[in-house]
Amino acid sequence: MNAELAYLFRHALLRDAAYQLQLPGDRARLHALAFELIEAAFGGRPPAPPLDAADDPIMSPHPTDVVSAELAEHARLAMENSGDQRLQPARVIYLHRFAQHSEDTLRNDEAGNAWQSLSDLHTGVPRGEALRRAAIAWRGIEKGARSILLFQDALNAFREAGDRRSEGIALGNLALAL
Repeated sequence: MNAELAYLFRHALLRDAAYQLQLPGDRARLHALAFELIEAAFGGRPPAPPLDAADDPIMSPHPTDVVSAELAEHARLAMENSGDQRLQPARVIYLHRFAQHSEDTLRNDEAGNAWQSLSDLHTGVPRGEALRRAAIAWRGIEKGARSILLFQDALNAFREAGDRRSEGIALGNLALAL
């Protein structure tokens, strides 16, 4: 082990130890502060993008897109440690933007994970659309059962919501996957 790797390993341990020494409430406030500062440094909050299979508009780029994963994670950790859910709408926005940005930059594994995480935060048609987009991302990586199961979950979500048009789109995607 060379000296640089030893330093990095020790540094990560020290960082993690210092983080764990913070009280959960203090950690939540620090994550909320980091969220606010990063968001302000990158031009503020972008508009919430729609999540609909029928009308898939092109999401206009925003400076926060490159840090959207970090913003979503800071929002999650701030809420997790405090119980304060005020950052939930922002987390949804940034998770959506991260998923879309990952998809646009052909990072399908990150996109698939982000779309799946986003599906857990929605119900109805938006949940189905997030699952469908996760399936498309995973289909681009592996031609396997994972994408088929996600397409079926999306199809069920659209059926439960009564959205026949989105159901048809998901059926077409499922047929292509099969």
